[in-house]
Amino acid sequence: IDESSNRWLVFLGAQSDGDPMVRVSYSYYTLENGGSGYHTYDLLYDPTAGTADLFIDGTERLSDIWPIIQYAPAEVYFGNGTAAVGGANWNSVSFAIVPEPSTWGIALGGVALLAGIWSRRKRA
Repeated sequence: IDESSNRWLVFLGAQSDGDPMVRVSYSYYTLENGGSGYHTYDLLYDPTAGTADLFIDGTERLSDIWPIIQYAPAEVYFGNGTAAVGGANWNSVSFAIVPEPSTWGIALGGVALLAGIWSRRKRA
């Protein structure tokens, strides 16, 4: 098990009026008047703080969520977290590792440095 990995459990459901509910680890959020349409859920990890933030349709809804289990293997499960029968409609599910802006700045700085060295050697 990788000691740098953590686990956030994400459960999706709906209230009786159809408003979407989401649970991330021990934090809950209901998208009031969200209806039964499609929504975009983003769970963004902050490696500095060791926490995650939940965005629904581009708006931050939960902040600084601690992992439910630390030092856990990476796994993905689909379902509502119970043995009850249910259903869901998924349009798209994706996972991405997006570098922090500071990482992009360092990478671009390195490319600029290499271009400058190459340009000097070419002139000489």
